[in-house]
Amino acid sequence: MILSFHPCLVADHQIILGPRRLGSRDIDLMHRAEAILLPQTCPEPLYRACKASGARLFPNYTWRFAYPGKVGQTRFFRSHDLPHPKTRIWPSAEALRVDFQETAAFPHVLPFLVKTDTDHEGEGIRIVRNAKDLEAALAFLERDGKDGGRGFLTQEIVATGGNVLRSVNVGRKVWTYWKRSSRPGELLTTVSRGAWIDFDWRPRLQEKARQTAQHLFQEFGLNLAAVDLAFALPETDTEPRILEINYAFGRRGLGGSPAFYRFLFEAACAWLEENGMDPGAITLV
Repeated sequence: MILSFHPCLVADHQIILGPRRLGSRDIDLMHRAEAILLPQTCPEPLYRACKASGARLFPNYTWRFAYPGKVGQTRFFRSHDLPHPKTRIWPSAEALRVDFQETAAFPHVLPFLVKTDTDHEGEGIRIVRNAKDLEAALAFLERDGKDGGRGFLTQEIVATGGNVLRSVNVGRKVWTYWKRSSRPGELLTTVSRGAWIDFDWRPRLQEKARQTAQHLFQEFGLNLAAVDLAFALPETDTEPRILEINYAFGRRGLGGSPAFYRFLFEAACAWLEENGMDPGAITLV
């Protein structure tokens, strides 16, 4: 039996959980299921419950919950020797403030970034160009309570010229495209802040990004993830450094939500077949 928690993938049984908690019937279905299809915005309690059922899970969110947030991803990159910008993890804003006061040294060459653990699309990023910027960033972290929990990051800036390359894994398929700032030299590049999508620029670097994405699939089974990579430009033989892995990501570069859900459905069908189950048991709505 195949169980789906995904609102667009209908299986033998489908559960739209919404804001409610798992009930006894839900748990019974999970333990009867041979495979479970998870929603892209899967909360950790649902993942843990599904994992405990012993069913096979699609997508593979092992690393998403083993190394949560940007702090967790930094530890993931370090422990698996994955290339990424020089990054430091801080337990609190006060810890960085004290370090700076005692050493009179910034944690990275100026300018550098301060990143919150969980914000997306540049919302939790502050650029530090001087001591005044650093104190403003630390005050921001403390004011909004964003330096607690797992802490936060400081990170070197890769000279991308305002160009970030994204690779997207959906099943075994990979898409790559550039997010390019309308202002050359921009230090923060996001589509939500006006960056435009370019599918054709720098094809050699796109191929390197594709190889990185394929490695993440083959080595770690990441079968639904968008990976943002930075290349030091204008060098032509530069190697990619992973900025972030996004498990819930925008679909504009894939042709919008309808196209994305078709790709997701095809990936789920292929995954079921690879695992000896009937792909005809699920439909796309």
